[in-house]
Amino acid sequence: MGKMVLKGVGAAFSALGSIAVVGGLLILIFIDVYKTRAIIRYGKFTSGIVVKFYSDYRGNGSVEYTYEVKGTKYVGTSTVNNFRPNKGHLLEGLVLPVKYDIHEVQNAYMIVTPGDFKINHISFPDSLNWMRQYVN
Repeated sequence: MGKMVLKGVGAAFSALGSIAVVGGLLILIFIDVYKTRAIIRYGKFTSGIVVKFYSDYRGNGSVEYTYEVKGTKYVGTSTVNNFRPNKGHLLEGLVLPVKYDIHEVQNAYMIVTPGDFKINHISFPDSLNWMRQYVN
């Protein structure tokens, strides 16, 4: 009988652990959506410089970039969707737009691909047309 109680307790802890993980993920998603909405609502543009391109084992890319607002320098990281990871090094050193939240300046993202420009209602510059061949 003692083993049955332990199995029941283990199952309860397992269920609670699963609920905690799902709850934590939902909180992270909520925070991300909140931050994105804040940038959309209270966003301003500045320019930033791509410092480094990173890709993971699945081919997803991101850029580390620096930008400056009112004399203070910031470092950010943004996801780069649909860009060929083996060509990511070509982005390093580029000056691209950064949109940031005026109330929380470190809440920002870099506009990299033609799709990013379109979503932000910015014309894609002719000087970056070379990039189109590396976007999936």
